[in-house]
Amino acid sequence: MTPNKGKFLLQFSALWCGPCTALTPVISKVAEELSVPLSKVDIEENAELAVQYQVRSIPTVILFEDGNPVDQFVGMIGEQKIRDFITR
Repeated sequence: MTPNKGKFLLQFSALWCGPCTALTPVISKVAEELSVPLSKVDIEENAELAVQYQVRSIPTVILFEDGNPVDQFVGMIGEQKIRDFITR
């Protein structure tokens, strides 16, 4: 599911989650501007993947580098913090 080279974002969310809905356009914009692939995972449709990555709250965003998870954040954060998170 994750590319083996470079950075990649995996966003765990659900349709009923207000903060997830608010985060999606912001993280999508930043990911596109920084040319970082972003995949969204609905935890209700992909519960096994959420368990695999130990997602306990949503939204959870995991940053992968070269296929390995290296960092994550939980909850709604602003555009600049998302940029900082990706470019760290």
